[in-house]
Amino acid sequence: MRTDAVNKFNSLFQNGKIEYSEEYFDFDNIKIAEMNGEVYATISKNDSVLSTVTIPLNTNENFYVENYFYEKDGNFWIKTKQDGEVISDVDSEIQFVNNDEILQGIRELNDYAIQSQQRGLNVSCFLAVSGAGATVSGLIAKVCGTPCVLAPPTCIVCLGGIVVVGGGSIAAAVWKCWE
Repeated sequence: MRTDAVNKFNSLFQNGKIEYSEEYFDFDNIKIAEMNGEVYATISKNDSVLSTVTIPLNTNENFYVENYFYEKDGNFWIKTKQDGEVISDVDSEIQFVNNDEILQGIRELNDYAIQSQQRGLNVSCFLAVSGAGATVSGLIAKVCGTPCVLAPPTCIVCLGGIVVVGGGSIAAAVWKCWE
């Protein structure tokens, strides 16, 4: 599947469909995640782990979703595009923090989710999210709340950046809250 993912991503980049060129993305860390039988591949930008491109792998669907997190006026702004069309470009009203702080918050979230699973607790994603910093928790809720209500495929696309760093266990824990 990894080879299929690389080929699909390369095609998107070569055809100029993605906003940034391929050298801005971390091809060494493509992540594959399965949710409800659907398989998705996500690639993250080198300078912003939450900025991702996600594609389906095991369906006939040919869509792709880009999520870009960037700083403007001291806040995180979030631009979401599907198939090259801007869906939204909004101020999250959450103070911007650098990529290292985001990575640390996601690691904390992953540690908390793993500890919760090891204890056999049935915790909602919000409880799992509360194990991370407020910035990561707030970004997950702001960005993924609505998509996770709509449909699992849209939810997993939204959670792409979290999957890239923390693994599928985080995405599954967060998605459960909106299931």
